Amino acid sequence: MCTLPKLSGGLHRPFLCFSILFGLFFVSSLCLPLGNVQSQTIDWNNTTGSPDPWYDSTSNWSGGAAPTASQTARFNQAATYDVWWNNVTSTTTPEVGFLQILQGDVTFDNRDTSASTQYQYTINGSGGNGAFSDFSLSGSSTSLTNRGLHLRSLGGGEILGGATLTLDGSDPNGAKLTVGGNIGFNLSGNLNIQSSGVFDNTIGYIGGLSGSKGVATVTGSGSQWNNTGFLDVGRSGNGTLNVEAGGLVSNTSGRIGSRSGSTGVATVTGSGSQWNN
Repeated sequence: MCTLPKLSGGLHRPFLCFSILFGLFFVSSLCLPLGNVQSQTIDWNNTTGSPDPWYDSTSNWSGGAAPTASQTARFNQAATYDVWWNNVTSTTTPEVGFLQILQGDVTFDNRDTSASTQYQYTINGSGGNGAFSDFSLSGSSTSLTNRGLHLRSLGGGEILGGATLTLDGSDPNGAKLTVGGNIGFNLSGNLNIQSSGVFDNTIGYIGGLSGSKGVATVTGSGSQWNNTGFLDVGRSGNGTLNVEAGGLVSNTSGRIGSRSGSTGVATVTGSGSQWNN
């Protein structure tokens, strides 16, 4: 029999269990983590802005080629830098297998400010089965700011170790994150949705893992975090939800400090601010 392991705090990671019969030997209970089945990892290597930091430019990536729909795009440079998109980028490199932001302060920037087009960047990962690691930010000194793009993960997403994700809708093309699949989004860091940024999600965990801390702030009119399922504020760790200045959060059910030993705080302030359950 093969047991499906749990992540700390009770969150599940999908595993594939199978038995192999080879000659006289029978091997059972062999489990492979589906969420981490990845092919080649391609690293971004332009932190100076020279040459121009277009995402699709081959010279900006290790190996001389931008990552494809079956590969992992990894940003692992301890620096502050931009990555640019336009209509050419969106057409030639619209999809990647997995996305990892492991170091640095990175800004994804739509440079077609006159086009009024929010280009979509798809992370196909584990698809509908989902894995938190499909789209992952980690590290207390790591941040990603999305300006003008629609980041769309077909599986799941996570922020770990105090990393920060900002959806900055002040760009003429707005900013959006979509997380699909059946596993949802785990926040063990900071999530800022501001200036009409939008996050469409399935299920959400703020402080989902034991010992973790997550803070989500949704601020300003038009800023939204929409969940088609539940939202846990402090599931097994420490979770904080701030809805401010006209921000909107919605879900089918909201839970605060839902497990023993967890801590949850939710604050809704300012005219027009709402948390709808």
